[in-house]
Amino acid sequence: MNKFAFIKEKWDWKPHLSQKEFMAFDSKIKIAACGRRWGKTEASAYDMAYYFLTEENYSQMIVSPTYDQSKLIFRTLESLLKDMKNIEIKRSPYSYMKLKNNIITARTADNDGTGLRGNKADRIVVDEAAYIKDAVIYEVISPMLADTNGDLVLISTPFGKNHFYDFYKKGINRTK
Repeated sequence: MNKFAFIKEKWDWKPHLSQKEFMAFDSKIKIAACGRRWGKTEASAYDMAYYFLTEENYSQMIVSPTYDQSKLIFRTLESLLKDMKNIEIKRSPYSYMKLKNNIITARTADNDGTGLRGNKADRIVVDEAAYIKDAVIYEVISPMLADTNGDLVLISTPFGKNHFYDFYKKGINRTK
């Protein structure tokens, strides 16, 4: 069953057209540069929940400029998965949920990403990525995906010319 049929059947949710395009795009690095209220948190949560329930031995991480920001996606995931049995959820000091060998953790990129070092993941969703320092993306988050050849998902409202802008421009140039 494809991702959208799975999501529709499980939660009766249908993404709007640009959410669907974003969620369907298959790339090691994926960017959503959109304004407020587009549904970045919602689309990311459904996307993460899909992988959480369909992959095996799969680790995902939510990273944001602040821990409160990371918990927004995490709480949305909790509400999507609230009726599922066998999911272990821990909310402090850092939130995580586990199902068999799959895990989703919520972390912060504060303190120059010091608390992220030493971790690895199959997929990292960086919320409000444009507000995270370039060095944290390139020197901390990207290496966390090296062991797994993992995927990096950057979602944000645009903010200046930084790594987020650079990735966005590279993506635009590839799709032309």
